[in-house]
Amino acid sequence: MNEKIQEKISYQKLACVLLFCLCSFAINLYSAQLSPLAEQLMEQFHITKSQYTSLYMSTLLPSLFLGIPFTWLVRRYGIKRCQSVGLFIGFTGLCLRIFCSRFIVFYFSTLLIGFSNIVISTMGVTTFSKIFKKENVGIAIGCMIAFGAGGKAVAEATTSLFPGFLSMSLLDICIQSILFVAWLLLMKDYKVSDSYHTVGQTFQQVLRDKYIWIGAVALMLVFGLYTGMSAHLPSILHGKGYSLLQAGAMTSVISIGYFLGAIFLPRIASVLKNQKMFMSMLAIISSLCTVVLAVKNEMMILISSILGVGICVGGLLPLTLTIPVTMLHFNTQKNQVSGSLFTTFQLGGAVLIPAYIIIPLAGNHINRILLYTALLMLVEGVLFACMPKNQYKGKDK
Repeated sequence: MNEKIQEKISYQKLACVLLFCLCSFAINLYSAQLSPLAEQLMEQFHITKSQYTSLYMSTLLPSLFLGIPFTWLVRRYGIKRCQSVGLFIGFTGLCLRIFCSRFIVFYFSTLLIGFSNIVISTMGVTTFSKIFKKENVGIAIGCMIAFGAGGKAVAEATTSLFPGFLSMSLLDICIQSILFVAWLLLMKDYKVSDSYHTVGQTFQQVLRDKYIWIGAVALMLVFGLYTGMSAHLPSILHGKGYSLLQAGAMTSVISIGYFLGAIFLPRIASVLKNQKMFMSMLAIISSLCTVVLAVKNEMMILISSILGVGICVGGLLPLTLTIPVTMLHFNTQKNQVSGSLFTTFQLGGAVLIPAYIIIPLAGNHINRILLYTALLMLVEGVLFACMPKNQYKGKDK
């Protein structure tokens, strides 16, 4: 009897992680499909490059602005119900995009797709901390992030193979429909709140913790710098004398490294006693690799450096997201609130750091983009070194 119960629990854990991973894959697939279609969309809707950039980032906006309010909704209605609503809204957005002839309607439809990701991005750490030991939460988050990177890579490789936008959208709608049904049938409605404190009280407690602010700023830098570097790397490499085709192929290596780092580095970190120094080391290595990108022109050196940056960032993202669990030992409700706060900073970094910090500082000098990025990566390392030392006790809280 106990074996059957244990087998059922293992199945539920696997189903939970797999559903979170597939949702992460799907939202990244839908978003990244816009990148190869940039010229086509700008011509079709008569929009500027700035407007296209806003369109590309629109799927992040629901999580950025609604992540914290969704904390209350998830506590009241549960993860399963809230994500089901998010998936349905995303399904509606995918359907509406087929019939759009005006940019504002297309933009709004694309924004609706981002609702599929609110619960996934804000509640991943909280949910996994309920079903896994603390040292394994980062591994589960790493898998989810790796699936997201896989979705991005698949989109970049396959979008140009579709005969038209309609056929691509119909496939996306089928994927979203399958996800929606699978979520309803397979996902257990995990209770994410184990405290009688209100969300407001918990939020105040979380905000008073200085390490939360250090971790949130570090996460903002990790994701913001990676987003900016990924966006500008093709033009930087083209400026070094490589063709657009070569630059695109070399840039894709960063996604491969990101995938590998997200899968393997959290597992390595889970057996270390001093995780914060490991994270500082990764930030320093990524900074050094970025400096090499700025000063060297040889293809193999550049590819190795791009791969190194991808691996380090891919490992740092899940490790930073799980700081409330692994280093601060928060209870479930605090994890829930801090997860939504971290997500807000993470996505805020993607929107703000490339456009409002790196580019204004660097101007039109492509190497300065990399040098300022490397400098801010060193700041990440300092912030990680300021975190408390994690000490696993080998059992769940």
